[in-house]
Amino acid sequence: MRAFSSLFARLDQTTSTNAKVEAMAAYLRAAPASDAAWGLFFLSGLKIKRLIPSGELASWARQVAGVSPWLFDECYVAVGDLAETVALLVARRGEDSPLTPTRTDAGTGLASVAARRPATPRPAAPATLWDLRDDDHGAGSHEAGVRASHQSAHDSISNRAESSGASDAAQDRSLTSWIIDRVLPLRGLDASEQRRHMLAWWGELSEREVFLLVKLVTGSLRVGVSRTLVERAVAQAAGIDPDLAAERLAGAWEPSAAFFRDLMRPAEPRHASPHADAKHHAGEAGGDEPPQNLGDDQHTPLEGEPTAGQSPDPSRSLSSAARTRRARSDAALRPYPFFLASPLDGSPESLGPLSDWLAEWKWDGIRAQLIRRRGQVGIWSRGDERLTDRFPEVLDAAARLRDDVVIDGELLAFAEGRPLPFSVMQRRIGRQSLGPRVLRAAPVVFIAYDLIELHGQDLRNQPLRQRRNLLAKRLEGLSSRIVLSPSVDAESWTALAALRRQSRERGVEGLMLKRWDSPYGVGRRRGEWWKWKVDPFSVDAVLVYAQPGHGRRASLLTDYTFAVWTTPGGDVGGFQGESPQGVVDESRAARRVLTPFAKAYSGLDQDEIARLDAWIRQHTTERFGPVRAVRPEQVFEIAFEGVQRSPRHASGVALRFPRIARWRTDKKPEEADTLDALLDILRSIEGDARAAERDSDVLGE
Repeated sequence: MRAFSSLFARLDQTTSTNAKVEAMAAYLRAAPASDAAWGLFFLSGLKIKRLIPSGELASWARQVAGVSPWLFDECYVAVGDLAETVALLVARRGEDSPLTPTRTDAGTGLASVAARRPATPRPAAPATLWDLRDDDHGAGSHEAGVRASHQSAHDSISNRAESSGASDAAQDRSLTSWIIDRVLPLRGLDASEQRRHMLAWWGELSEREVFLLVKLVTGSLRVGVSRTLVERAVAQAAGIDPDLAAERLAGAWEPSAAFFRDLMRPAEPRHASPHADAKHHAGEAGGDEPPQNLGDDQHTPLEGEPTAGQSPDPSRSLSSAARTRRARSDAALRPYPFFLASPLDGSPESLGPLSDWLAEWKWDGIRAQLIRRRGQVGIWSRGDERLTDRFPEVLDAAARLRDDVVIDGELLAFAEGRPLPFSVMQRRIGRQSLGPRVLRAAPVVFIAYDLIELHGQDLRNQPLRQRRNLLAKRLEGLSSRIVLSPSVDAESWTALAALRRQSRERGVEGLMLKRWDSPYGVGRRRGEWWKWKVDPFSVDAVLVYAQPGHGRRASLLTDYTFAVWTTPGGDVGGFQGESPQGVVDESRAARRVLTPFAKAYSGLDQDEIARLDAWIRQHTTERFGPVRAVRPEQVFEIAFEGVQRSPRHASGVALRFPRIARWRTDKKPEEADTLDALLDILRSIEGDARAAERDSDVLGE
């Protein structure tokens, strides 16, 4: 635990990528295999689902530190992170604290919190911690398959505490023991038992370790290193190529000593896929014959697992044996690292003759690999999420493939020859069950780009032209649910640019350019694949609210809310409603108000952030806890990838990937755009897909 908390501190204290890689590699070499596996689990961005609500932890920390709720909330606003606030406060508590003495780090405690910013007067109506935190950390997180009942959890923790007693404070417990014996069993305990154990552990740990523990139990640990840096660290520690490290880390894996030892094994010469069973390899390199008899290797559904065409039943949980079989199935269906395109910033003519390049539409869906090996079929997202159960119609089509393959492509909501808005796919993903009505309202296809494995043979070093020809042969006459991505043919770059300008009307994001002789690489490698996207949508908007950021930005106002002009009583995002609340513009014949429509956190450089922070502090008109209302004078260009209707927002619309494009110091606030500009963009996006979008409303019932 101490070794991992020390690593976390080292990573947090440097901006050097080489220093981060070296620190992680040193930890992986020195830690026991099981601890290194869990450390790698967290370094890779994987998380344990939230075990204790943030509000409970805040309440216990207030009791330990002897501070009132309003003061705790002010400390949180100053620090910007719940775990850090708790760690600072419990590290230096009063003599009447329920905790035993703890190891401390220099410069800690309430005085350290207060030093983060100038003293702030007690607010007249203080916000609660619930108002300040988004407590749903568990969504989409990955959790190891360790469960315990209330009694077994209590026994596991209590027995260990009795055997170790006070010696734990002086004797470091392994990271694995912390997770398996202490943290995960908390899920089976009631709040009073959770409190008792957390307070006891806080008494054993230093400030840095308390911070880490709170992050673990809230499912909010973010280490701040990219996947690429983790792969480099593994490669450095194991003495293997970074591409091989990325390959071994792809897909789902359990943080175990066995996995880590396998990860660190020396590289071995190979000609076949690293994921295929040895007895199932093709007889010759590049062999193009289908496998003969799959026999007993045909996939049998797990207990509680849906078969092809069935949606998962959330009321049925997998047994322990079934979970083990699922883990083995996931390992057998492990994907490859994805090859990513780089943005094309300059002129495409600089790439050479058009004949050297394959042009395809850039679809707006979910990047995924479709895998069929030894009768089993799986779908994995680029984020290493198992999507197999979410797309039964694609699963059914893949079952008809005669060959074992790994296909790279895109999952799209698609109907009547064109893609549907991404919002249709989003609503389908959010459903717990996939009945016939849902499948009809949001039909999905898999657009196949590339063939990267055939008959257990790794094809990634073969040229794209050969891989595509093999892919086309396998998909011919297969199913309308799995289709080859069409090439976009043109006689010249100028003609191709004209086709690119039709992207919005076609419901795509632009063009992909892939060199015909390119291999299938790992990660983002410039020169072989390019994405030639159309410019994003944009509107000019007025800054109306700001609040502090988190982590290193906790002392700066960097989270911004923007508004556009609307006419009270008018059409707000397609919904007739009451007049929006906001700043009134009396300069127009028709009275207008500013209505918030988007938040943005990125796009400004450090100098602009500092200047805007100073301006906000000098032009604050009201405060609502950490949120400041400001004079509506600053105009910004907000770029975004899409817009959809949203009755949950006052504006009636929600943006996709909003960010600040530039600070429009040349514009006055009354020159900012109106909501009608956003609605015009929305209508252009909907276009011919309007009927399909209306049909998809059934998903919200």
